[in-house]
Amino acid sequence: LHDRFVTVRVDQLKGAKITSKFMAGEKSGGEFFEIIQNDNEILFFQAGSDSYLLSSLILAEIETLKESYGITNLPKKAEVCIKNILRYAAEHSGALSYCLMSLDLKTLEASFTLKGEGHLFYQNKLIHLNRSMILKLKPKERLILISEGAIRNMELLTKFSCEKFLIENQQKSVNDLINEYFFEISRNKPGQFLIFDAFLAILEIEENMKYRLL
Repeated sequence: LHDRFVTVRVDQLKGAKITSKFMAGEKSGGEFFEIIQNDNEILFFQAGSDSYLLSSLILAEIETLKESYGITNLPKKAEVCIKNILRYAAEHSGALSYCLMSLDLKTLEASFTLKGEGHLFYQNKLIHLNRSMILKLKPKERLILISEGAIRNMELLTKFSCEKFLIENQQKSVNDLINEYFFEISRNKPGQFLIFDAFLAILEIEENMKYRLL
C-alpha cells in the first residue's frame, strides 16, 4: 500500500539512473531537488530550508539553473546558483542545507559541494555532508543521498539509526530500499505528515559504463 500511494521518481540518464522519493513534513520550509544533464556531465542539486521565503528563492534559482540545460560547464553555472542562495540565506537569516553533485560521465568522478546535516551513504559508510569532496565511482555502484529531514525523521520516529538501517537493507532492490525507509519513518508519524520534509535519492551507475571508460 505504501508503495502504491507514495510513488518513487525515476530519472533515467545517460550512463546512470537516479531513483528518489519525497514526503512532506509539518515543519515550515521545504526540500527541493533538480537534475540537469548534458553530454559530458550530470548535475544533481538538492536544497532545503526552514523558511518559506528562502524556499521560494531557492526554487527561483533552481529554475534559472535549469535554463542552462545543454550548456557546457554546468558546474560554473551551479556555483553562481549556490552563491545566490547563500546570499539569500544570509539576508533573511534562514537555515540552509544543500548538496550539489557534478558527475563527470567520462571519468565517473563525482564532485560534491555541501552544507547542512544531510548525509551520503557510500561503500557501507554514512558520510556527513559537512565538507566538499570528490568520489571516484565505479560501474554498478550505488550512491545514496539522505536529506537532513530524512535523517531527523529516522532518528525521532524509529528505533533505527540511519546507518544501521542502510547497512541492513543495502541488498534490497532500489525501490524496495527506498519504500522500506519511508515506511519506517511514516508508520509512527504523529499526524498526517512527517515531522520534517524528507528526501532520499539513489544514484546507480550503469554496468556498461566500464566499456565507455576504456
